[in-house]
Amino acid sequence: MSEGVHVRHCWKVIARSLLSLALASPVPVLAQSALLRDIHPGKQDAPDALRQPVAFGGKVYFLGATPMTGDEMWQTDGTPAGTSLVMDLAPGPDSSLTSNFVEVGGSLYFTARQGDADSEALWKSDGTMAGTVRLKSALLPGWADAYEVDELTRVGTGLFFSAHFDDSGKELWKSDGTSAGTVRVKDLHPGPQGSNPRNFRAAGSTLFFLADSGGGDALWKSDGSEAGTVALHQFTVDGWWPSLEVVGNTAFLLLPKEGHTELWRSDGTAAGTVKLTDLPGSETWEALPCGGRLYVWNTRGLWTSDGTPGGTRALESFTSVNGDIVELGGAALFFGNTQNRSGLWRSDGTDAGTTPVDVEGLFGEAFFSNASTGSVAFFFRYESEDVALWKTDGTAGG
Repeated sequence: MSEGVHVRHCWKVIARSLLSLALASPVPVLAQSALLRDIHPGKQDAPDALRQPVAFGGKVYFLGATPMTGDEMWQTDGTPAGTSLVMDLAPGPDSSLTSNFVEVGGSLYFTARQGDADSEALWKSDGTMAGTVRLKSALLPGWADAYEVDELTRVGTGLFFSAHFDDSGKELWKSDGTSAGTVRVKDLHPGPQGSNPRNFRAAGSTLFFLADSGGGDALWKSDGSEAGTVALHQFTVDGWWPSLEVVGNTAFLLLPKEGHTELWRSDGTAAGTVKLTDLPGSETWEALPCGGRLYVWNTRGLWTSDGTPGGTRALESFTSVNGDIVELGGAALFFGNTQNRSGLWRSDGTDAGTTPVDVEGLFGEAFFSNASTGSVAFFFRYESEDVALWKTDGTAGG
């Protein structure tokens, strides 16, 4: 049966929830909530003191703030004694602006700066102070822009990212975990303006991304070599930014146009990059790969695609979807609205396989925390003046 627990000061619940994702073990995440450690005494809002949590090496790493160290990287194993600062990268009360955590090949990569006068750099860590090292700087010292090294993405056993340098602008880079092996892949737009690569998505050993090489935005792919980094399709948009997702080895591109949005797919070749359909309306569409399909939704409805024109269709009964969709057991789980009912739903991408999950007393505003162990998903629900954390296995009884 689904169960709830209030999440004020819910440090242990969050840590154990993330540990269950990393360890794939039956950690009793909702049995009891307790304060792990008050790292910022007197500050009441726990979410402000625990940000960007990521599971790595049997622990949870997060950005924590204290009066003595500012915002820095912390780790926890779910116990008070095992909750500690990894390293004060910007010594004293200055913050390192640590961000963009991603695990690759047994190391945790992230971006940070060692004080306000420092440029942003790529770092990696094994969870120890001695094993936390700087790999590459981006900007000249004193240029304070916290987003000039970003898009950190694991592709196979390597890391891709974007970085801005004065002589080349923002371009595509990769790293093998060494300073010498942290190099630019290709100068897509020669000169200081850069190509602004973004929306990185991994498909096996291939990276799909968007960039402007001087002739306008285009869908690109890269295998990490200069010769293997090529444009697939140039496009124009109206209104909001395009979005990119990957299902298996297929890339899906959402291109906003006047009064509608085009849904495209690519197999990594120019000839195999084609439009599937037009999605109605000018509102922004959200997208999520799930169960070998792509789901797209907004306040107008819900669509699904398997990458073929015939397999791209609307699930007609839905008028809107609230919040995120999460994958659970190969199916999509979401809070949706039809003309007849609102609540928790489960879908395999077909009308027959899209059914309500009847839970007694589960009504009102609820939203997924975008966390799932594969067999259990977690969501939040407003209850009077409080917020409660729930779990579900996608059935009415669970």
